[in-house]
Amino acid sequence: MDRSEKNNYKRATGSDSVGVPPKISKKGGVDEKITTQDADEGCVKQFTDLSQIKFVKILNDQIRSKSIVCQGSVSDGRGEVGDGANDIVILMEKLPFSEENLRDIFSDSSRVTRTFQNDIYGQYLIYPKSEFNGVQATIIFPATDKHIQKYQSQEFHMVEETAEMYRNITKPHIEDSKQLLNLQWVYNILEKGAETERIIFEDVDPETGFILLPDLKWSANLLENLYCSVIVNRRDIRNLRDLNQTHLPLLRNILTKSRETINSKYGILESQLKVYIHYLPSYYHFHVHINHVKNEASGTGADKAHLLANVISNIETLPNYYTKVTLSYLIKESDPIYLKFKQHRL
Repeated sequence: MDRSEKNNYKRATGSDSVGVPPKISKKGGVDEKITTQDADEGCVKQFTDLSQIKFVKILNDQIRSKSIVCQGSVSDGRGEVGDGANDIVILMEKLPFSEENLRDIFSDSSRVTRTFQNDIYGQYLIYPKSEFNGVQATIIFPATDKHIQKYQSQEFHMVEETAEMYRNITKPHIEDSKQLLNLQWVYNILEKGAETERIIFEDVDPETGFILLPDLKWSANLLENLYCSVIVNRRDIRNLRDLNQTHLPLLRNILTKSRETINSKYGILESQLKVYIHYLPSYYHFHVHINHVKNEASGTGADKAHLLANVISNIETLPNYYTKVTLSYLIKESDPIYLKFKQHRL
């Protein structure tokens, strides 16, 4: 959702100023009924009937993770299908196996077809009962061109962003709200206007506090796939580059209390957790990702993730570390920041 990249998520542009929420929020979540705010009617739209969605194209197909992202168009009487106003993005991922499901799959209710046999090695197609074929979905509606571009499969490039490049190109880009996806969904969580039932832990301190909740990419039925997000209460920190020695109490608080909470609630050891920050992030309100070490989630490599413990140590060593160093990261070819780097021949 995150959380983005749900982890995540629908972020609709609706404000001319960074950090200023629009009047109407638009956010999709994952539940039995996936809902979003209807900007024109001011009511909640429920996707309980997928026949109203017309498939347009596949944006990205990840065979390894058994996930797919599709673009569609919704026919609901408000506009012509395919006119852009009713664009929808659907992220679908097959759910992992569980011991309970396996016991039911190994029964006479499953249909089995053999496709190959060589000596003791056989290959079969197994068709379990429909309730064991669930697909976790995140729906983004209405989806903007930025959402479609974000999930579109495309070429990537490594960027070595110097402090000067950040000041002259990346930071102005971040501060241009037209380039950002809206943060109202974040404020809804912080202000208890949405997802209150999903909150695992909350520290209400305005300076060092945060909310810990499960990321939409985690179905919560397998602890080894644990994926949680931390959203800080402060609204003046946008990304890793903003951090300095004044933020150490916040960072230490996140690292300590999130680990303790997850250990207490789920029995997962602190040494089995990856706690990290994305740079560049998928949205510009400071947040932290937490995975089980066995969760091979995207965005955990050296081209994206910065371990929180290392970030704290770097700032303790040099208070303005992240305003001085070169940060390397992977970026899509169509990303506006990459295009600006190319324009400046950097």
